[in-house]
Amino acid sequence: MLSYTNRRHVSTEILQAASRDIINAYNPLSLPKCWGSGTRAAADGSKFEIYVNNLLSEYHIRYGGYGGIAYHHVSDKYIALFTHFIACGVWEAVYILDGLLKNTSDIQPDTLHADTQGQSTPVFALSYLLGIKLMPRIRNWQDLTFFRPTQDAKYQYIDPLFKGVVDWKLIQTHWQDLMRVVLSIKAGKLMPSTILRKLGSYSRKNRLYQAFRELGQVVRTVLLLQYTAVCGFMGYSYLQKPHSERGREFKVSSICLRTAVYLTVGCAKKSLPARTLWKDTTIFSIGCSLGKREL
Repeated sequence: MLSYTNRRHVSTEILQAASRDIINAYNPLSLPKCWGSGTRAAADGSKFEIYVNNLLSEYHIRYGGYGGIAYHHVSDKYIALFTHFIACGVWEAVYILDGLLKNTSDIQPDTLHADTQGQSTPVFALSYLLGIKLMPRIRNWQDLTFFRPTQDAKYQYIDPLFKGVVDWKLIQTHWQDLMRVVLSIKAGKLMPSTILRKLGSYSRKNRLYQAFRELGQVVRTVLLLQYTAVCGFMGYSYLQKPHSERGREFKVSSICLRTAVYLTVGCAKKSLPARTLWKDTTIFSIGCSLGKREL
């Protein structure tokens, strides 16, 4: 009887519709509104052991054993919006946008938090073009390159952070191609994971990848400047972590202090107030806006 019921009445479409109805029934309740507004979500994966003789099963180097990754998108109202299984060896950022686009419930987040595996320069670019604000926690962010909007742009205190210059000409040349990709995704003809897998080859000959990477470097630079300039911004990013990860970095204020010390001592060789970094960050953002007007 159970096997018959499963064959006749259970399918992927029915399960997704049932999940959507549960989320929509949960959303109007008063208690979830105390936790969040529904505009933010966090993406993270958990390893599940499955049979070795399976097309999805792979050996997980970090956790050991064979299995797959259940990649969850959880709303700030503390309810899962979408979950799908991916292989252990896949970079999670490839699938980070799929969950939001496949989510058909009444809760529609526009800000997405993730860990280091939930980001890359093409993902920053594609999420920006799709109207999704990506706010990941990046490991060893101090080793990343900051890009100034123009060669002539200079900043009083944080200028040593910038090692590169944005190639606006490259973005302008391939702007139509970027828009075609975004419109195809919006129309449901293409999933973000499909194009991100293609862009994951890091081929220097792939001009579309280079355009996505260049735009992503701009978006990431703005995020890093906000991250280093405002302690509250860093603390809020921390609050969006899953409960299982918060324990590792519970001293938000001390982390923010170390960030400020790294910038001020390592780059400017003297202590500077946070508003100084914020001032230069604002100037950089205006410079990027002026650069993008030429597009």
